[in-house]
Amino acid sequence: ELLDKVLQFQGKTLIFLDTESTGLEPNDSYNQLTEISAMAVDGSTMETLGEYNTKVELGDAYNRLGDPNSPEAKEYKSKSDRWLRKYKKEPMHPSDVLKMTNYHGGNSESAKKSEPEALEGLEQFIKQYPNPLIIAHNAKFDIKTISARRRLSGLSVMIKRPVLDSVKVAQYFFIPILIAMGNNPDAKEYIQGLWAKNKYE
Repeated sequence: ELLDKVLQFQGKTLIFLDTESTGLEPNDSYNQLTEISAMAVDGSTMETLGEYNTKVELGDAYNRLGDPNSPEAKEYKSKSDRWLRKYKKEPMHPSDVLKMTNYHGGNSESAKKSEPEALEGLEQFIKQYPNPLIIAHNAKFDIKTISARRRLSGLSVMIKRPVLDSVKVAQYFFIPILIAMGNNPDAKEYIQGLWAKNKYE
């Protein structure tokens, strides 16, 4: 009902996008993308048209984090100390983020691409489809990361395309529609599940 009544995708190619990285600040030299996944879907038929998925090999800047005398390790320590003073807890180290995202598990033995190759591959994947609409959960992070890493890799600016953030869809459409459905048992079940995971209604 949400798709039929609220979001009109006729004639568009939906590019569902997700990225994994070693940290939240993509402009730090030692932070980088570790995986890029995208799926193209025909907005008129909801048929899957193609997929792009690649792991990204860890670059030199990340690998130098292990050397305490490297500029990257010193930069990380400085930022980590500031974080500790501000939030009273240590930030997650990039190596711990790799464990959390299972970088070394699953299909980790499959061929990895360099960060520039992975980013260019994504651009070429999107380019082959007409009228693309990028859809991502917390899209601001994914687009910011891709843009920053393209710049740091010496690549041209990513082509601007319309973006739909599914976090905003949930906040502005999905949750209010569920609430408006009142006594519908399915809606009630979803709402109770959402409230159970969040102390703030």
